[in-house]
Amino acid sequence: MPLAIIVEERQSRPTFICDYCHKEIVNAFEGNYEWNASNDMKEVTDIKFLHKKCVRQYEKEFGRNGHHMGLHNLMVYLLNNLNLTPERLREAYENTADLSRI
Repeated sequence: MPLAIIVEERQSRPTFICDYCHKEIVNAFEGNYEWNASNDMKEVTDIKFLHKKCVRQYEKEFGRNGHHMGLHNLMVYLLNNLNLTPERLREAYENTADLSRI
């Protein structure tokens, strides 16, 4: 359940859950996403989400994943792959009622 919805006080919010400690990753710069991939031209693989402080313990118990990046990098790749330009992101932000108060 690494990508989850937390419901609190009648509010729902998406978040990432660490695959090792099962706690919420609240800062993109404190988390990694990791995956394994072969040299095939195209494949789909699972992603593990980890607090950076949990990576060594995770690797000791479950082995090392072949590739990793910071969660902040994932956000950039997702925006690009979903064709969400900075302008369209701003528009989406302004049209999201819950975030307009931030």
